[in-house]
Amino acid sequence: MKIFSVEYALLATQHALLSVVTPELRAVVIDVCKKEKLLYMCFYYEGEISEENLDLWQCAITEASDLEPDCVLDDRIKRLDYPQEIPSRGRYAYLRKEPSLSNPNFSGASVILTREIKDFKETAGVFISPVYEEKVDTSWGVMHNAEDKSYIIPARRTSYQIKIFPLAYALLSTQRALLGLAIPELRGIVADIQNRELYMRFYYDKGISPEVFKSWKFAITKVIADMGSDYVFDTGIERLDYPQEILFRGRYAYLRKDRCLF
Repeated sequence: MKIFSVEYALLATQHALLSVVTPELRAVVIDVCKKEKLLYMCFYYEGEISEENLDLWQCAITEASDLEPDCVLDDRIKRLDYPQEIPSRGRYAYLRKEPSLSNPNFSGASVILTREIKDFKETAGVFISPVYEEKVDTSWGVMHNAEDKSYIIPARRTSYQIKIFPLAYALLSTQRALLGLAIPELRGIVADIQNRELYMRFYYDKGISPEVFKSWKFAITKVIADMGSDYVFDTGIERLDYPQEILFRGRYAYLRKDRCLF
């Protein structure tokens, strides 16, 4: 993976966002112009925010933009209240689930999910790489059951090589799968790969509602499809109320700013 590339910038931004995501942050958009060695980063938030949060986000921009010494940075932190539409440019490094979709009916479930990747022996759809956004026809897929229908999420075929460090690939896949699904109750996501087994846990506080469970199931199924049939999976969702400590393993794919720092 080249250092000055959008995929590297996505990973750098994901790491820089650990412990700085607040409910007011709506989206983080990045773009790279290789010809001009320009990195564009924009944080979109809503409502009134503190100087502390502005400082945190500016520090995150500084950390994520340290790609090359002569890189030109075009960084912005803008107020854009919901439901105003977020401008389209480049790729999302973060996109929250908007508050109108929240479900207040919480429970205390803890669930492990299993998913089978199947070869349907005919074209199941188009697989899109979470790294380079390459589009490849595939006969492999994962069945996902929604409320009133089932459909196939196209999966990576084994002949499509993962050309970067597998855990970095999994982190980019998780980043993409989480777009539009991050809510304030999501405390953290931990990911690890050992001997071709992907371990992943989503940790929520205040319980796990049916809406949260549905969103998590969709996100984790997309990650499983991205990884492909040559991996096995240990993926789960757990209630872990603040201030209980999140059990760390491997890498964080997501980590919110906890309330004691607000």
